[in-house]
Amino acid sequence: MFGEKKMSAVTRVRRGKLSKITLGLLATAMMVVGSPSVAGATEAEPTPVVSLTAQQEADMRQWWTGVAVPVETQDALITNIERGILPQSTAGSTPISTIKGTVGGVDRTLNIYADGSRSVVSVEVPDASGITTRANPTIGGCSTSGSWRLNCEVRIEDAVSAAYFRIDYRLASGAAEVRDFRGGSCINSVGSCQVYGGGVKRAKQSGTAAAWAELSFKAWIGPVEAVNGAFGIRVLNTSATTYR
Repeated sequence: MFGEKKMSAVTRVRRGKLSKITLGLLATAMMVVGSPSVAGATEAEPTPVVSLTAQQEADMRQWWTGVAVPVETQDALITNIERGILPQSTAGSTPISTIKGTVGGVDRTLNIYADGSRSVVSVEVPDASGITTRANPTIGGCSTSGSWRLNCEVRIEDAVSAAYFRIDYRLASGAAEVRDFRGGSCINSVGSCQVYGGGVKRAKQSGTAAAWAELSFKAWIGPVEAVNGAFGIRVLNTSATTYR
């Protein structure tokens, strides 16, 4: 009888330990895989935060087509925008490649990003006659006077927004300069934009430190802040470069 009682006690204790271990394993498994009702559920689609009009989409596609963005990439970019995912061209990402050239009196740098979006940073340069006139009724164009280039537009743009300002700059070995920052503004086809800073940051070249001027602006895609940054021009010795 004693042996039977002892065996029963041992059995009860072992069963108690096994029960606790089993419960612990089940709890751990539930933490890993989740409850059956959650595990079998389908993840909800992101709620669109931007509703583009047909005209806004057409304008963006026209710009992308002009810088050789494939149609299927345009489709993906539009879908992402409507889900609140910004093109890398607006978000300050590092481009994966750049293409530079002069087109119609404008030095252009085309930035290409990993998601297929593009941006262009440009500065006007006078042509062989000494003046470049662009199709803008409020601006007389970029011209030369001695070693100075006057009233030249510096601009950044992508499919969403554009911003620009005017500057005079002089290219000279050891003595490059910028002066008379003016006309800072921005436009946006799918939301609002705001210029919040800009001007000449260093008027004259100092050794190997370039003279430079820049503009800071913000732009929104619907309610989403898409751009918050600066772009500008640097002049050093006999070269002028743009940056963002």
